[in-house]
Amino acid sequence: MMKRNLNLVAAALLLLLTAGCASQEGSYEVMSRKAETSSSVPSMEMAGSVGSDNAKTSLASADYNPINLSRSIIRTGSQTIYVDDIDIADNEISRILNQARGYSESDNISSPKARVASNTYTIRVPVDQFDSVLDQFAELGWQENRSTSSDDVTDQLFDIEARLKAARLQENAFVKIMDRAQKIEDVLKVQRELLSVRTMIEQMEAQQLGLNRRVAMSTIHLSVHENETGAAVPTNPNWVQGSVAAGSTSLQSFGRGLGSTLIYLGVTSPIWIVPAGLIWFAVWRSKRTKSRRTPPVTSA
Repeated sequence: MMKRNLNLVAAALLLLLTAGCASQEGSYEVMSRKAETSSSVPSMEMAGSVGSDNAKTSLASADYNPINLSRSIIRTGSQTIYVDDIDIADNEISRILNQARGYSESDNISSPKARVASNTYTIRVPVDQFDSVLDQFAELGWQENRSTSSDDVTDQLFDIEARLKAARLQENAFVKIMDRAQKIEDVLKVQRELLSVRTMIEQMEAQQLGLNRRVAMSTIHLSVHENETGAAVPTNPNWVQGSVAAGSTSLQSFGRGLGSTLIYLGVTSPIWIVPAGLIWFAVWRSKRTKSRRTPPVTSA
């Protein structure tokens, strides 16, 4: 009897253990199904964190080294020149810009009634023509001043590119959420977030395009003034060099004038040398005849 009771207790314990294992396995299956369901549809917070996480990954994997990057430099220049004829200078400026593949972004032409005519230009030229164009402008007249500056925007462009990549990843995540959304309120909420991200992308793309254009096309602020009639040309700061140059120019002009006069007399000599000889001979003969007729004066 005792042995039979022990068998019954053992059987009952075995049944209890089997039921407990079965219920535990069932709970595991329910929990795993819930986890799969929750992970199949990404949340709004997950979409928002996608951009920042991928941005950090892209920055870490980009192997950013400012020394190895090709530098992006914005070059700007300012120049003031004086010319004798401002209309001729304006035509020459247009010719120089056409040859350099540049253009005048804006200009301000003075009124003809102004006492001293002057024009101002905002000019855009390819960066490889920047120095050459400034040199050609200086040759149009007398250059009063000239200054240039450079702005390195390499790091700024790199930062914009990294933020654009992150924003595009975030945009793709929101698109996936909207495709799986069931409720209208969820769709509207995702659309608002998506619109905000796309607006940010467009702003960064416009900023990136503007910087790249300024890097490719340098800016020159040019002021052209016409010398006032009867006024002296502005004094060159290096007056010694200017005086030597002026003296050399005057001497050359005198030599050219003297040479031209001698050449002219030589070419026209057949015309004037015979009459001049006859006049000289007549004057000489008249003086000689007069001296013969006049008796010598004797002293008392």
